Amino acid sequence: MTRTASAPCLAPCLPVCLTLCLALLFAGGVAAHAQGAGNVVDAGRLPLDMVDLNDGWRMHSGDDAQWAEPKYDANGWLPVTLGPRYRIPSEWTWYRLTLKLPPAGEPLALLVRAPEGTLEAYVDGQRAPGNPIGSWLRVYHSGTQVVPLPRSSGIVTIALRTHFPKSLAVVYTLSLSARLGGLSSVESAANGNDRGIDFVASAILNLFLLLGGIGALALSRVQRGHREYLWLGIFLLLAVVTTAPWQAVYAGLVPLWVNSLICDPLAWAMYAALIQFLFAFLGRTVGPLWRLAQAALLAVIPVAILAAEGVLSSEFYWTFEGFAFLALSLAMPVFLLTQYFSGKREAGWLILPTALVSATIAQDDVGTVADAFHLHIPLYDFFMTFVVYLGPIPVSYTDMGNFLFLLAIGVVMFFRFTQISSDQARAAAEMEAARVVQQVIIPETLPSVPGFRIEAVYKPVGEVGGDFFQVLAAPAGGLLAVIGDVSGKGMPAAMTVSLLVGTFRTLAHFTQSPTEILTAMNQRMLARSNGGFTTCLVLRIEKNNTLIAANAGHLLPYLDCKEIALDCGLPLGLSSESTYAESTMQLPPNAQLTLLTDGVLEAHGKTGELFGFDRTAAISAQPAEVIARTAQQFGQDDDITVLTLTRLLIAEPATPQLMAHPLSYPPA
Repeated sequence: MTRTASAPCLAPCLPVCLTLCLALLFAGGVAAHAQGAGNVVDAGRLPLDMVDLNDGWRMHSGDDAQWAEPKYDANGWLPVTLGPRYRIPSEWTWYRLTLKLPPAGEPLALLVRAPEGTLEAYVDGQRAPGNPIGSWLRVYHSGTQVVPLPRSSGIVTIALRTHFPKSLAVVYTLSLSARLGGLSSVESAANGNDRGIDFVASAILNLFLLLGGIGALALSRVQRGHREYLWLGIFLLLAVVTTAPWQAVYAGLVPLWVNSLICDPLAWAMYAALIQFLFAFLGRTVGPLWRLAQAALLAVIPVAILAAEGVLSSEFYWTFEGFAFLALSLAMPVFLLTQYFSGKREAGWLILPTALVSATIAQDDVGTVADAFHLHIPLYDFFMTFVVYLGPIPVSYTDMGNFLFLLAIGVVMFFRFTQISSDQARAAAEMEAARVVQQVIIPETLPSVPGFRIEAVYKPVGEVGGDFFQVLAAPAGGLLAVIGDVSGKGMPAAMTVSLLVGTFRTLAHFTQSPTEILTAMNQRMLARSNGGFTTCLVLRIEKNNTLIAANAGHLLPYLDCKEIALDCGLPLGLSSESTYAESTMQLPPNAQLTLLTDGVLEAHGKTGELFGFDRTAAISAQPAEVIARTAQQFGQDDDITVLTLTRLLIAEPATPQLMAHPLSYPPA
């Protein structure tokens, strides 16, 4: 209640004043009236506990030391009501209150709640004990200051000098409030402001997020082909870096700049990582619009830093942040729903976890925008409440959303990991079976054919290749050889190789004709190829050095560093009408015939350049090991097989050549 009276009128009205004071104190309030130098709040007789002292203050912007003096006339200052919803203006501001102390009783004190490092209190012109206003780097979200009042009764002037840096005001709205009570009660309330308890729940929940992030990164190393684990780990770790320090800021454990310069900017990177995770999980490439959204999120990081430096206005930054996050929080669940209804059933697993995160974003940002423009929207208290209490422990909506996201996504990723592990185990078993099959069909030793030196090198690019070769001694003297390259990899290629090698070795008992052998192999491929094909070259070298060859789309053999011209038919498995003509020529004595697969020609250098025909021809007269090693060092990109057949003028001793690692046969 407020009434106007001069000092001499107090005595006649004393009974009325006392009656009014008792009535107001019984209701828990304090009486106030104007007196010469400004508003005077009459403390009267206080209840056993403390009472709010937020009415009766006057405020003035600027900074002047004389404003702390009791004789200064503050009647022209702006009346304000402090409290939890009173927002401290940026830069320098003073507040004054004239208080009438009771004549007796326990010593009184004022409990002022304001950001630590932003306030100094004065009583009758003398600064009260407490931390002085300092650097913006030492401003904390919350703080309490006990301002002892004189023991003697009478009029006392309280002045509060505040400085809330503009750079911090851009990203924070912090309150100023005061309570009046007995000195012991005030000190007890100040000491009971345990900042650590405000951080307990956040610390526990963020510990789970941290462990989840580390676990996801570990899974990304186990399953390297699935990058969703990598991006999930990055998202969870960024969530820890953004939310845990902010909760520490909210609890007053670390300065405000930690959130301004670290948490707030990294929040944009966190949601860019979330987008990347969603697309990786669904096995999709990030589209142009979403890539643009990611780029925009990352581009806002310097904007957030500029806001923290005070370059941008708080209204602009809050509005931009609020609407950007709100749009993102709505877009992600909608995107997942469209993916689900378009046939990506796994997208349904992510709708609930993403909606949990989106809901906390939306709740926070609606409140942020409403607060920035002082809008009293429906459910205002809900949107302006960022924590719920579990007993005495506050838990933020953001932490709850992130934790529930972790639980939901943990279940999803467990089933995904189990399924992928099962698929990988099955693939590994198939690969091992293919490797065993290939070890059977690739000869461990080369045959000893009188009058010939045979060298072979086989270097698959993976554990299982699609190349094959065989060399057999001809019944009438000379030799029969085949080299080929099956399209595809893994078990299908290995089974096709097995089929072709078995066919070749069976046919060799009945015919030595390259044409007949290729024709029969083509028919076998047509029945089993499933759309694949095979290039193949079959040749026979007789005792009189006559070369007879038939080619099904394979690379031509080399003689004296030049390709031999042969008639060439279609690869095996493409057409039942394919025919394969035989080409005949006479080989000179000691001639080396070099057969190889396209892994030699298609070796890639560091700049992407192919090894090519010219380089292959230049080294084709070298031993097989040299040719293969040269191509491999250039940059192997496909299976490499090199087979050299040298017709000797003088026969060497027939000694079987053992296979050497890695699947190579060194020269005799």
